[in-house]
Amino acid sequence: LKFKIQVPAVKQAMTKVRSGYLTLELCEALLKCFPTDEEVEQMEPYKNRIRELGPIETFFLEISQIPRAKPRLELLALRAGFVDEAAETRRLLETCRDAASELRSNQKFEKMMHVILSLGNALNDGTSHVASGFKMDSLPKLGETCSSDNKTTLLSYLVSTIKAKMPEILDAFDHLQNVNAHTQIDICSLRPRVETLRERIKQGEREVDKATESSWREFQQDLNLFVRKGDRQVKVLEQLLEQMEGEVRDTLLYYGESKTE
Repeated sequence: LKFKIQVPAVKQAMTKVRSGYLTLELCEALLKCFPTDEEVEQMEPYKNRIRELGPIETFFLEISQIPRAKPRLELLALRAGFVDEAAETRRLLETCRDAASELRSNQKFEKMMHVILSLGNALNDGTSHVASGFKMDSLPKLGETCSSDNKTTLLSYLVSTIKAKMPEILDAFDHLQNVNAHTQIDICSLRPRVETLRERIKQGEREVDKATESSWREFQQDLNLFVRKGDRQVKVLEQLLEQMEGEVRDTLLYYGESKTE
Protein backbone atom coordinates (compact mmCIF):
# COMPACT_ATOMS: atom_id res chain seq x y z
CA LEU A 1 0.00 0.00 0.00
CA LYS A 2 1.66 3.19 -1.17
CA PHE A 3 -0.36 5.42 1.16
CA LYS A 4 1.12 6.04 4.59
CA ILE A 5 -2.00 5.74 6.69
CA GLN A 6 -3.05 4.44 10.07
CA VAL A 7 -6.14 2.27 10.48
CA PRO A 8 -7.60 4.51 13.23
CA ALA A 9 -7.43 7.38 10.72
CA VAL A 10 -9.27 5.24 8.17
CA LYS A 11 -12.01 4.38 10.66
CA GLN A 12 -12.42 8.03 11.65
CA ALA A 13 -12.60 9.02 7.97
CA MET A 14 -15.24 6.35 7.33
CA THR A 15 -17.44 7.57 10.16
CA LYS A 16 -16.75 11.23 9.33
CA VAL A 17 -17.27 11.00 5.57
CA ARG A 18 -17.50 14.76 5.10
CA SER A 19 -13.77 15.09 5.69
CA GLY A 20 -13.06 14.03 2.10
CA TYR A 21 -10.07 12.01 3.33
CA LEU A 22 -11.15 8.78 1.65
CA THR A 23 -10.65 9.55 -2.02
CA LEU A 24 -11.51 7.07 -4.76
CA GLU A 25 -7.84 6.18 -5.17
CA LEU A 26 -7.38 5.54 -1.47
CA CYS A 27 -10.60 3.49 -1.19
CA GLU A 28 -9.58 1.31 -4.13
CA ALA A 29 -6.09 0.85 -2.70
CA LEU A 30 -7.51 -0.23 0.66
CA LEU A 31 -9.93 -2.65 -0.99
CA LYS A 32 -7.14 -4.22 -3.07
CA CYS A 33 -5.16 -5.12 0.02
CA PHE A 34 -8.14 -5.95 2.22
CA PRO A 35 -7.51 -9.18 4.15
CA THR A 36 -9.41 -12.34 3.29
CA ASP A 37 -11.44 -14.19 5.92
CA GLU A 38 -8.64 -16.75 6.15
CA GLU A 39 -6.02 -14.04 6.77
CA VAL A 40 -8.18 -12.45 9.46
CA GLU A 41 -8.63 -15.84 11.13
CA GLN A 42 -4.85 -16.33 11.19
CA MET A 43 -4.42 -13.00 12.96
CA GLU A 44 -7.10 -13.70 15.59
CA PRO A 45 -4.72 -15.36 18.13
CA TYR A 46 -2.65 -12.16 18.12
CA LYS A 47 -5.59 -9.92 18.94
CA ASN A 48 -4.18 -9.21 22.39
CA ARG A 49 -0.53 -9.50 21.31
CA ILE A 50 -0.55 -7.02 18.46
CA ARG A 51 3.03 -5.88 19.17
CA GLU A 52 4.27 -9.27 17.98
CA LEU A 53 2.90 -8.63 14.50
CA GLY A 54 4.58 -6.96 11.55
CA PRO A 55 3.08 -3.82 9.93
CA ILE A 56 1.09 -5.74 7.29
CA GLU A 57 -0.35 -8.22 9.81
CA THR A 58 -1.15 -5.34 12.17
CA PHE A 59 -2.98 -3.58 9.36
CA PHE A 60 -4.98 -6.75 8.57
CA LEU A 61 -6.00 -7.21 12.18
CA GLU A 62 -6.92 -3.59 12.88
CA ILE A 63 -8.94 -3.01 9.70
CA SER A 64 -10.86 -6.26 10.17
CA GLN A 65 -12.11 -4.90 13.49
CA ILE A 66 -13.91 -1.99 11.84
CA PRO A 67 -17.62 -2.98 11.59
CA ARG A 68 -18.50 -4.07 8.04
CA ALA A 69 -15.34 -2.37 6.82
CA LYS A 70 -15.19 -3.86 3.32
CA PRO A 71 -18.79 -3.23 2.13
CA ARG A 72 -18.66 0.25 3.66
CA LEU A 73 -15.40 1.01 1.88
CA GLU A 74 -16.98 -0.25 -1.36
CA LEU A 75 -19.86 2.17 -0.84
CA LEU A 76 -17.47 5.05 -0.14
CA ALA A 77 -15.52 4.15 -3.30
CA LEU A 78 -18.76 4.23 -5.29
CA ARG A 79 -19.61 7.62 -3.80
CA ALA A 80 -16.16 9.02 -4.60
CA GLY A 81 -16.23 7.96 -8.26
CA PHE A 82 -19.94 8.06 -9.03
CA VAL A 83 -20.17 11.53 -10.57
CA ASP A 84 -17.45 10.83 -13.12
CA GLU A 85 -18.72 7.31 -13.88
CA ALA A 86 -22.31 8.46 -14.36
CA ALA A 87 -21.24 11.39 -16.56
CA GLU A 88 -19.06 9.17 -18.76
CA THR A 89 -21.80 6.53 -19.06
CA ARG A 90 -24.28 9.22 -20.07
CA ARG A 91 -21.88 10.56 -22.69
CA LEU A 92 -21.41 7.11 -24.20
CA LEU A 93 -25.15 6.41 -24.28
CA GLU A 94 -25.96 9.77 -25.88
CA THR A 95 -23.19 9.34 -28.46
CA CYS A 96 -24.51 5.91 -29.53
CA ARG A 97 -28.11 7.11 -29.55
CA ASP A 98 -27.29 10.14 -31.68
CA ALA A 99 -25.04 8.10 -33.98
CA ALA A 100 -27.88 5.71 -34.78
CA SER A 101 -30.23 8.63 -35.41
CA GLU A 102 -27.70 10.31 -37.69
CA LEU A 103 -27.29 7.18 -39.81
CA ARG A 104 -31.02 6.77 -40.24
CA SER A 105 -31.71 10.40 -41.13
CA ASN A 106 -28.69 11.04 -43.39
CA GLN A 107 -30.11 10.91 -46.91
CA LYS A 108 -26.71 11.44 -48.51
CA PHE A 109 -25.33 8.40 -46.71
CA GLU A 110 -28.33 6.38 -47.85
CA LYS A 111 -27.77 7.45 -51.46
CA MET A 112 -24.15 6.41 -51.16
CA MET A 113 -25.27 2.94 -50.04
CA HIS A 114 -27.46 2.73 -53.15
CA VAL A 115 -24.49 3.68 -55.33
CA ILE A 116 -22.39 0.94 -53.72
CA LEU A 117 -25.16 -1.60 -54.32
CA SER A 118 -25.51 -0.53 -57.95
CA LEU A 119 -21.75 -0.72 -58.43
CA GLY A 120 -21.64 -4.22 -57.00
CA ASN A 121 -24.44 -5.40 -59.25
CA ALA A 122 -22.78 -3.78 -62.27
CA LEU A 123 -19.63 -5.78 -61.55
CA ASN A 124 -21.75 -8.93 -61.35
CA ASP A 125 -23.61 -8.16 -64.57
CA GLY A 126 -24.09 -11.29 -66.63
CA THR A 127 -24.00 -13.53 -63.57
CA SER A 128 -26.72 -14.83 -61.31
CA HIS A 129 -25.35 -12.78 -58.39
CA VAL A 130 -27.69 -9.79 -58.52
CA ALA A 131 -28.22 -8.48 -55.00
CA SER A 132 -31.09 -6.52 -53.50
CA GLY A 133 -28.85 -5.38 -50.65
CA PHE A 134 -25.63 -6.01 -48.76
CA LYS A 135 -24.41 -6.28 -45.19
CA MET A 136 -22.73 -3.25 -43.65
CA ASP A 137 -19.84 -5.37 -42.45
CA SER A 138 -18.91 -6.02 -46.07
CA LEU A 139 -18.02 -2.36 -46.67
CA PRO A 140 -14.32 -2.78 -45.74
CA LYS A 141 -14.01 -5.10 -48.75
CA LEU A 142 -14.31 -2.03 -51.00
CA GLY A 143 -10.74 -1.14 -50.10
CA GLU A 144 -9.57 -4.74 -50.45
CA THR A 145 -11.03 -5.48 -53.88
CA CYS A 146 -8.48 -4.56 -56.57
CA SER A 147 -8.71 -4.18 -60.33
CA SER A 148 -7.23 -6.86 -62.57
CA ASP A 149 -3.99 -4.85 -62.91
CA ASN A 150 -3.87 -4.14 -59.13
CA LYS A 151 -3.52 -0.41 -59.80
CA THR A 152 -6.74 0.69 -58.14
CA THR A 153 -9.32 -0.54 -55.67
CA LEU A 154 -13.09 -0.65 -55.80
CA LEU A 155 -13.13 2.06 -53.14
CA SER A 156 -11.00 4.39 -55.28
CA TYR A 157 -13.27 3.76 -58.27
CA LEU A 158 -16.34 4.46 -56.12
CA VAL A 159 -14.91 7.80 -54.94
CA SER A 160 -14.01 8.90 -58.46
CA THR A 161 -17.46 7.89 -59.71
CA ILE A 162 -19.22 9.86 -56.99
CA LYS A 163 -16.99 12.87 -57.60
CA ALA A 164 -17.87 12.82 -61.28
CA LYS A 165 -21.57 12.01 -61.13
CA MET A 166 -22.89 12.76 -57.60
CA PRO A 167 -20.57 15.30 -55.96
CA GLU A 168 -23.41 16.55 -53.78
CA ILE A 169 -23.18 13.45 -51.55
CA LEU A 170 -19.42 13.61 -50.98
CA ASP A 171 -19.91 15.39 -47.66
CA ALA A 172 -22.22 12.69 -46.31
CA PHE A 173 -19.79 11.81 -43.53
CA ASP A 174 -19.49 15.45 -42.43
CA HIS A 175 -22.93 14.97 -40.87
CA LEU A 176 -21.98 11.81 -38.97
CA GLN A 177 -19.85 13.26 -36.15
CA ASN A 178 -21.37 10.98 -33.53
CA VAL A 179 -20.89 7.97 -35.80
CA ASN A 180 -17.17 8.73 -35.94
CA ALA A 181 -17.05 8.99 -32.15
CA HIS A 182 -19.11 5.82 -31.80
CA THR A 183 -16.43 3.73 -33.50
CA GLN A 184 -14.41 3.93 -30.27
CA ILE A 185 -17.29 2.62 -28.13
CA ASP A 186 -18.12 -0.99 -27.33
CA ILE A 187 -21.90 -0.71 -27.56
CA CYS A 188 -22.41 -4.19 -26.09
CA SER A 189 -20.76 -3.05 -22.84
CA LEU A 190 -23.25 -0.24 -22.15
CA ARG A 191 -26.15 -2.28 -20.76
CA PRO A 192 -23.87 -4.21 -18.34
CA ARG A 193 -22.31 -0.90 -17.35
CA VAL A 194 -25.68 0.62 -16.41
CA GLU A 195 -26.83 -2.59 -14.72
CA THR A 196 -23.64 -2.65 -12.63
CA LEU A 197 -24.29 0.91 -11.45
CA ARG A 198 -27.85 -0.05 -10.54
CA GLU A 199 -26.70 -3.08 -8.55
CA ARG A 200 -24.03 -1.08 -6.72
CA ILE A 201 -26.61 1.55 -5.73
CA LYS A 202 -28.90 -1.22 -4.44
CA GLN A 203 -26.02 -2.67 -2.42
CA GLY A 204 -25.35 0.83 -1.10
CA GLU A 205 -28.95 1.18 0.04
CA ARG A 206 -28.72 -2.11 1.93
CA GLU A 207 -25.45 -1.08 3.54
CA VAL A 208 -26.82 2.28 4.66
CA ASP A 209 -29.72 0.49 6.34
CA LYS A 210 -27.24 -1.62 8.32
CA ALA A 211 -25.27 1.38 9.63
CA THR A 212 -27.26 1.67 12.84
CA GLU A 213 -24.37 2.27 15.27
CA SER A 214 -24.48 5.71 16.88
CA SER A 215 -20.85 6.40 15.92
CA TRP A 216 -21.77 5.83 12.26
CA ARG A 217 -24.62 8.35 12.21
CA GLU A 218 -22.84 10.78 9.88
CA PHE A 219 -21.96 7.90 7.54
CA GLN A 220 -25.60 6.79 7.52
CA GLN A 221 -26.98 10.28 6.92
CA ASP A 222 -24.55 11.30 4.17
CA LEU A 223 -24.59 7.98 2.34
CA ASN A 224 -28.37 7.83 2.53
CA LEU A 225 -28.51 11.13 0.65
CA PHE A 226 -25.96 9.82 -1.84
CA VAL A 227 -27.80 6.59 -2.68
CA ARG A 228 -31.09 8.45 -3.10
CA LYS A 229 -29.49 10.90 -5.51
CA GLY A 230 -27.60 8.07 -7.19
CA ASP A 231 -30.84 6.14 -7.65
CA ARG A 232 -32.36 9.10 -9.53
CA GLN A 233 -29.30 9.47 -11.74
CA VAL A 234 -29.23 5.76 -12.58
CA LYS A 235 -32.93 5.96 -13.55
CA VAL A 236 -31.96 8.66 -16.06
CA LEU A 237 -29.21 6.40 -17.42
CA GLU A 238 -31.67 3.49 -17.69
CA GLN A 239 -34.04 5.68 -19.70
CA LEU A 240 -31.16 6.76 -21.95
CA LEU A 241 -30.17 3.13 -22.40
CA GLU A 242 -33.68 2.26 -23.58
CA GLN A 243 -33.65 5.23 -25.96
CA MET A 244 -30.26 4.26 -27.34
CA GLU A 245 -31.20 0.64 -27.87
CA GLY A 246 -34.44 1.73 -29.55
CA GLU A 247 -32.59 4.04 -31.93
CA VAL A 248 -30.04 1.32 -32.77
CA ARG A 249 -32.80 -1.24 -33.34
CA ASP A 250 -34.74 1.13 -35.61
CA THR A 251 -31.61 1.97 -37.59
CA LEU A 252 -30.70 -1.69 -38.06
CA LEU A 253 -34.22 -2.45 -39.28
CA TYR A 254 -34.17 0.59 -41.58
CA TYR A 255 -31.05 -0.67 -43.34
CA GLY A 256 -32.20 -4.29 -43.30
CA GLU A 257 -29.65 -5.44 -40.76
CA SER A 258 -30.28 -8.03 -38.06
CA LYS A 259 -29.97 -6.69 -34.49
CA THR A 260 -28.34 -9.96 -33.46
CA GLU A 261 -25.47 -9.60 -35.90
